[in-house]
Amino acid sequence: MEKIERILERYKTYLGMRDVVVEIRRYKTRDAFTNLTSSPPIIYLNEYLIDDEVVVEYLIIRELIHIKLHMYPPMRYGVPSLSYADKFNSILNFFLPKEKVEEIRGKDGKADRGEPEASATSFSSFLWGLPAPPRVARLGRRAPPEG
Repeated sequence: MEKIERILERYKTYLGMRDVVVEIRRYKTRDAFTNLTSSPPIIYLNEYLIDDEVVVEYLIIRELIHIKLHMYPPMRYGVPSLSYADKFNSILNFFLPKEKVEEIRGKDGKADRGEPEASATSFSSFLWGLPAPPRVARLGRRAPPEG
C-alpha cells in the first residue's frame, strides 16, 4: 500500500490535484476505474494487480488523467480543441512513452508461450491468463453483401 500512496502523491503533484483517494478491491474483470461523482474522487484498483509496480503506476496515471480531464470540460464555443482521446493520450505519453504504454496494455503472457504479440484490447485478459474475448458484431448492422 505504501508504494501505491507514493505513486499517487507523485502524480497528484505533477497534475496539480489535491484530494484523491485510492481503494483496493477484488474484481474479476476490471483493472481500475474511478468514481467521479464522489467527493473526493475515488480510484478503485484491482487487488490482483498491485504486485506489479509498473502496472500500478500506469493505472494510477490513467485514472488521474481521467479525473483531471473531467474537471475541465471542453469549451462549447470558441477555439476548437482536441478530442478527449487526443488530450488523454498526449498527457499519458508525457509521463509514459508510447512504447511502454503499448507494452503494458499488451501484457497477456502470449510472448511467454511463444505466441504472436497480443493486441491492445487484451490488457485486462493477461490478468487471468485467458485470451481476449472475440469481437461481436453490433446489432442493427447489416452483414456485407456476399460475392
